[in-house]
Amino acid sequence: MASSDEMGKSPRVKAMNPIDAQLLILPIFIACYALALSRKVKLAYVSVGSLAALIIIGVISWQSAIFEAIQWDVLAVIWGFMMVSFIFQESKMPELIANKILTHIKVEKYALLAICAVAAFLCVLCGDCPDSSAKRKG
Repeated sequence: MASSDEMGKSPRVKAMNPIDAQLLILPIFIACYALALSRKVKLAYVSVGSLAALIIIGVISWQSAIFEAIQWDVLAVIWGFMMVSFIFQESKMPELIANKILTHIKVEKYALLAICAVAAFLCVLCGDCPDSSAKRKG
C-alpha cells in the first residue's frame, strides 16, 4: 500500500534536475517551433511528436501528460468556439454582410474599416462581459 506521501506526488517518470530537464527540452522546443513556423508539417503532428519525445526521454510520464499537462477545460472552450464558428461560416452570413458593405462602399480602405466596425459590433452583442450585463439589469 502506498503511503500518503507517495500518493500525493506527481506521476513523473523520475526526479530530474531542473537544469537537466531544461537542457533536454530546449532542442525539442526549438525543433517544434521551427517546424511550426515552416508550415511543412501539420501543427498537430508537431505537437504530438514533441510530446512523444518528452515522454521517451523521461521528462514527463504519459499519465502526467494526459491528466495534468493538458488543460481539458480550455480545449472544451476552443472546441465550442470552433463549432459556433463553423456553423456561422456555413450559414453564409459573413459573406452576406461583406457583400452588403462592399456594394455601398467602393474605396478599399473604408470598406475594410466598415467590415472591422461590423465585426466589433457583433463581438459586443455576443460578448458576455460582467460589466455590460450588470448595466443591462440595473
